[in-house]
Amino acid sequence: MNTLNFIHKTLRLFLIAVLLTHSIILFGQTSNNQQQKDSLRKVIATMQGEDKLNAYMHLAVAYFFESKDELKMDTMLTIYSEMDREAQKQGDIKKRSMIRCNILKAFINAGNSGEVLKRAPEYLDFIETQQSWFHYYNAYTSLVNTCLDVYQFDRALAEAQKMYDKAQSFKHDDGMAQALYAMGKIYRKQERGNDEVHVLRQAIELMKEKTDYYPIMANLYCDLCQTMIDLEYYDELEVELKAFENLNNLYEEEVKREVPTTRANLWGCYGEFYIAKNELDKAEYYYNKIDSALQTNVYKIMVSKGRTRIYRSRKQFDKALEEVNRLIEISEQTSQPSFIYPLWKAEILSEMGYCKESIAHANQAILLKDSLAKIEYARQVDGIRTQYEVDRHIAEKEKARLSFRFAVGIGVSLAGIVILLLVILIIRIKYSRKIHKKNLALVEQILAQEKDQAEIDKLRKIAQENAGTTQETDEIFVRLEKLMQEKQSYTETECNRKTLAEAVGTNEKYLSDSIKNNTDLAVSEYIMKYRLKHANTLLLRPAAEYTIDAVAINSGFGSRSKFHEHYRNHYGITPNEFRKTIQAKKE
Repeated sequence: MNTLNFIHKTLRLFLIAVLLTHSIILFGQTSNNQQQKDSLRKVIATMQGEDKLNAYMHLAVAYFFESKDELKMDTMLTIYSEMDREAQKQGDIKKRSMIRCNILKAFINAGNSGEVLKRAPEYLDFIETQQSWFHYYNAYTSLVNTCLDVYQFDRALAEAQKMYDKAQSFKHDDGMAQALYAMGKIYRKQERGNDEVHVLRQAIELMKEKTDYYPIMANLYCDLCQTMIDLEYYDELEVELKAFENLNNLYEEEVKREVPTTRANLWGCYGEFYIAKNELDKAEYYYNKIDSALQTNVYKIMVSKGRTRIYRSRKQFDKALEEVNRLIEISEQTSQPSFIYPLWKAEILSEMGYCKESIAHANQAILLKDSLAKIEYARQVDGIRTQYEVDRHIAEKEKARLSFRFAVGIGVSLAGIVILLLVILIIRIKYSRKIHKKNLALVEQILAQEKDQAEIDKLRKIAQENAGTTQETDEIFVRLEKLMQEKQSYTETECNRKTLAEAVGTNEKYLSDSIKNNTDLAVSEYIMKYRLKHANTLLLRPAAEYTIDAVAINSGFGSRSKFHEHYRNHYGITPNEFRKTIQAKKE
């Protein structure tokens, strides 16, 4: 009988192994993947014990990678719910904790930050009760990273501190290190480089001599070195690079193989270090090593960025142009565009004497930055909305709880209404504060755009001087720029294509072509750019000196309503909000 049971169990295990192997091989093929899921469901019905839980887990994982689809997400949650009941029957604490970690990761994968923020506190309480600390710190990291993704920096930092305090109370070095690592990511987002260096060094110290954490240690060292490069701490950096290299050697000895990604990250840090020291041959040596070892897009970008900087420093502009074109191509393929690469290209072309092409790419860079800034702004607004929904959800639960207590005790009373109003008031105050933060971010973005545009205009002017304005359209544009900058023609309400063409002595078509060739803007957009820039200059001055109406008239908009409409459409904020935020920032 025992022999039959053994054979039966062995056959079940073999069947699972076969199914899982097929599911991995055929993961990307929808029809076959569905067959694997159906087969796993049939197998689960015949299983017991840990085998059943493992089969459930693999079935849920099959849906995890499709969890951006709401129906697939619902199916995955149902599977995890069934698995959780089975794990509870078996008393498997680790599996129950793992389920909750995986659900949070699935919502992160699906981009559903709201669900992570709502579920995480309850899940953390459960996992803490089970004392499954590995999963506890894993789930906490998911919560902190989600807060960071939706620009809730204060909450992210507060949660990371709670995570650290909890780990410290139990003397869990790994938990403290993970919390410090999370703080480092927050400080990086906030551009607090010195604070980031401090916490990353603390995290590294806690993880020393823990071989299980070599991969995390490698990431910590990589982030630490990158931040020190940004801060130009080159003397201290050399010591950290040696420590990073030593860790890499220990890591490879432990796993008894080469770890290409860790090596490449180390070489990338060395490359940047030697560029900063102007030891270009050494820098090129390390980028060549990366190029030979790895050909993924991430490392192709790393190599091309390094080589672009090296070739520019050597004044090998043809090679620099080739590398920057490669950067632009890869960033477009990976749907991760950067305005920096077209700007680099504009600078290289200018240095090569290709002035007209330089101007075109400079304009492309500023337009791309503006587009990316709008996407970033939308993410920030989504973050505020997400937190508002979470706050509202908590308030509704609190409201229901309070209502129940009052109904049971003394009924609906004035005191109950006051408390409920206070809860609503608190939420509104929190929301107002978040709106202020959003406006502050927008104002900083507007000021940064003005600064970038000034750099582009400077580059354009240099390029035009180098070119000698040989083409007629260039001559028209030079006269037009002089007219706009010296006479401020855009402040006249009737300023349009016809009046500008007459003022610079050309026809409307030539004027339009000239503006398009030099700025990639239509005439109306070109005029609007100047009006908005002028309006921002006036908005920075006291309200007593220039009211909103006065700013509108003096910038050429004609009326307050038109000014308000154009300003909000362009910047995502009203002129009055811009001025108030600037004033609050000064105070």
